[in-house]
Amino acid sequence: AYSTVSGTVAVSANATDNVAVAGYRLDLSVDSGFSSFVSGYSNRDMGNIVTSVLSGLAASTTYYARLRAYDEIGNASGNSATASARTLSATEPQLDITAPALGNVGQFTSWTGTVSVRAEVASVSGAPITLVQIFFCDVGQLLTCASGHTFSMSLSTTANVYEYVMPSTFTGLKVGDLHYRITVRDGNGNQAQTPDTVIALSNAIQAAPDAQGQVALPNPMPGGQATKVNFARLAPGRRPAQVLITQLAPLTAPSASGALIDTSWNSGRPAAAYSFTADGLPAVVFSEPVALTLAYPDLSADPLPAGAELRAFYHDGVQWRLLGGSLDLSRRIVTVETSHFSTFGLFAVSGAGILAAADDVKALEKFITPVPMDGFNDTATFGTGAHKVEIFDVKGRKVFSASAGGSALVWTGKDDSGKVVESGAYIARLTDAQGKKRYQTIVVAK
Repeated sequence: AYSTVSGTVAVSANATDNVAVAGYRLDLSVDSGFSSFVSGYSNRDMGNIVTSVLSGLAASTTYYARLRAYDEIGNASGNSATASARTLSATEPQLDITAPALGNVGQFTSWTGTVSVRAEVASVSGAPITLVQIFFCDVGQLLTCASGHTFSMSLSTTANVYEYVMPSTFTGLKVGDLHYRITVRDGNGNQAQTPDTVIALSNAIQAAPDAQGQVALPNPMPGGQATKVNFARLAPGRRPAQVLITQLAPLTAPSASGALIDTSWNSGRPAAAYSFTADGLPAVVFSEPVALTLAYPDLSADPLPAGAELRAFYHDGVQWRLLGGSLDLSRRIVTVETSHFSTFGLFAVSGAGILAAADDVKALEKFITPVPMDGFNDTATFGTGAHKVEIFDVKGRKVFSASAGGSALVWTGKDDSGKVVESGAYIARLTDAQGKKRYQTIVVAK
């Protein structure tokens, strides 16, 4: 029989004879056919012992052994059955680490509870366990992870099971993928480590607007503010019954491109991203603008480029489009008004991009289909540089007008009375903050 450690093989034997067994001879080879032998192990006399440790062997090598017993008067047995064993590599761990059971880890909507990670650990060599550590590296917020967090795991009330309970105050606890790995060491200096394991953390809420017309995420950014929407400008009867806000992991958000977004920072990913839906509909347009407060994390470890600021963008299904907003550095939020729900992200905008945004007035949509309102090509969203939008039919009659500053105006294909206009071509007159007017044609089809 065999047991193995790095560079050693333990051999045991048991033989019977009508004359007392005097000893054993051992053949050891790296060839199962014994065409050659390990130096010093061809018919080697092991003496009258039942167990021997063969040291000095090569690591990560399979060895084959056979024994012959001999008695006091010189009789010898035939070869025993061939046994084999493989030595471990010099660095291969000799500890069994089972896949950790993940407690209450997974998708959850509250950070007020705890997250526990458990691992069953056993030492094959029998040496005592001297260290069990867990290392967290949160890459859910930004692409870089300059440093991680290492904690000791404690032996639980279950034999061989170690546990770490992550408190809600853990600063690395953010939405997204939280990577961890467990390291174990025994008294012989052997070390084992689990592969990186991912916990998906989420921050979301589905609720009706409160008495003030607000719905807010339950968990603010660590040390910051909570993301929320305010429907104060909408009459209670015009507010949605249920609002779902989900904080997204920036790594899962669509990547950015274009002249406005500074893609040199964070590889073009947002500092924070959120999905807003109302009554189960992904693209809801409101009769009056609603106010968004979008929170972002502490960026001191990965500061914005010089001269850059955060601005709100929304994703139209194809690309990110500027929504604008006001940055509050002290509270780490961007506030902005919008007439529709979407996926929103906070991106770095360079100084040149900030100035260029003022000239961003026209809608990308040149053709809209407001009926049915199915979330596809339903509306025309004008640039944040458009402070006033007026829509005229081909006879020159004004059918719609709206004014706003710093936020994107949306035309839903309806006139000022709320009725969907007839199919046809319409002229949009767009006025910027300096009073300069531009014109755009938009075709409506029902």
